[in-house]
Amino acid sequence: MIEQIPFNPHRVSPVTRIDGHTVRRPFRDHPNKKHLAAVRAARRLLQRDSSGDVYCATCWSVDTQDRPLEAHHRHYNDFGNERVSDIVLICPDCHEAITERFRSARLDAGAEAIREYYFPGVGQVH
Repeated sequence: MIEQIPFNPHRVSPVTRIDGHTVRRPFRDHPNKKHLAAVRAARRLLQRDSSGDVYCATCWSVDTQDRPLEAHHRHYNDFGNERVSDIVLICPDCHEAITERFRSARLDAGAEAIREYYFPGVGQVH
């Protein structure tokens, strides 16, 4: 379920939640980089195959020094105190594709919320 918090004209963009999880990244650097590094290392062990390679959770491309996998937060409820299950390692291409999909959905929902806030009921088909 996608939950759209009502539009606030004093906020730059609406906050979106999916199944109760905050999916918008906080506008700040990670507050606990050592913890994130440890969670990332633990996730690497879970995404390792029998040959020892670590692979993208989406397209199965292998982690290399030239194209390292990136940590993708599944949600930001525990930002700064993530569990291993809160992140997945994915390649840069998949990370961009997933992020763009959510960004587009947020923008579409935000545009609708803005329209409804300023022009309630206008343009609706009855």
